[in-house]
Amino acid sequence: MKDLIFPVTIRKPLFLRTELDRMLTSSMCFSCMLVFIRVLHTGRPIFIFMIWNLFLAYIPYALSTWLTAEVWPRSG
Repeated sequence: MKDLIFPVTIRKPLFLRTELDRMLTSSMCFSCMLVFIRVLHTGRPIFIFMIWNLFLAYIPYALSTWLTAEVWPRSG
């Protein structure tokens, strides 16, 4: 019976793997929420570009994190 059960590894999403990833993701979500609240409050889409800039800034971080974890795993 044990031979029929395959071990399933559930991996966390890339943006939630480490404490730094969780802090970065939560700060980005908080910043987006503040921009959204500002647009709702003032009715003017000022600083809406900040969301795009946050996305563009996250791409190199996510890519380097993925390359470090997947392509060059630590030898131990």
